[in-house]
Amino acid sequence: MANLIQSAKAQVSQLTAQAYEAAVAAEALPAGVELKGSVEIPKDPQNGDYASSVAMAGAKAMKMAPRAIAQALVDHMDLAGTIFSSVEIAGPGFLNFTLGSKWYGGVLAAAVVAFPLMYRTARGAFESFDDTLAYSAQTLGLSNTYIFWHIRMPYCRQGILAGTVLAFARALGEYGATSMLIGYTPGRTATISTTVYQLWRTNDEAGAFFWVMVNLGISAVVLLIVNMLERRTKGGRA
Repeated sequence: MANLIQSAKAQVSQLTAQAYEAAVAAEALPAGVELKGSVEIPKDPQNGDYASSVAMAGAKAMKMAPRAIAQALVDHMDLAGTIFSSVEIAGPGFLNFTLGSKWYGGVLAAAVVAFPLMYRTARGAFESFDDTLAYSAQTLGLSNTYIFWHIRMPYCRQGILAGTVLAFARALGEYGATSMLIGYTPGRTATISTTVYQLWRTNDEAGAFFWVMVNLGISAVVLLIVNMLERRTKGGRA
């Protein structure tokens, strides 16, 4: 998580440096000024995902108003190919960067993070399969496709189900990858985990507790369904 945040902050600094060089070339800003300022995560999500104070830090050296510097940087900034979708000027001259907000990016991030749990558990189930059952089926003239779906899969069903539960639990609680890829936009890219964090960060403990309980409720329902499926599977074998 820390590496992801540092990478995003480094990209903000790189973007502002490139924008400054382009603005200097266009004679919109004076040359020879060392860019300073910090890149922080705003407390209020409405102010974007990352905020840079480079315009205010360079106001004295450039002898310009911070907002004028910020406007020049924005006018000469190219976000193409970056993880950010927009940059806006706020307050006295902050540059607020918003991460690209595509909901399917969060799905992809959660899937990538959770898949190893699913794969490793399912693989263990398939490795424990008794191959003599498959050989016996082949002697009866059954095809490999039939053996896979009607013999091997039912045998490994519980392992696959366990892997699914582990992957679901990991994806449901995922924060780092999703917040890095899609940020936090209420009603668009907010997940339960990012919502809990944002509410806690803004001292809305009641709201955070509510979403924690929602998370627990979803987990309880999923576990109940899994237990029912396991009982049905065992009953079918009996």
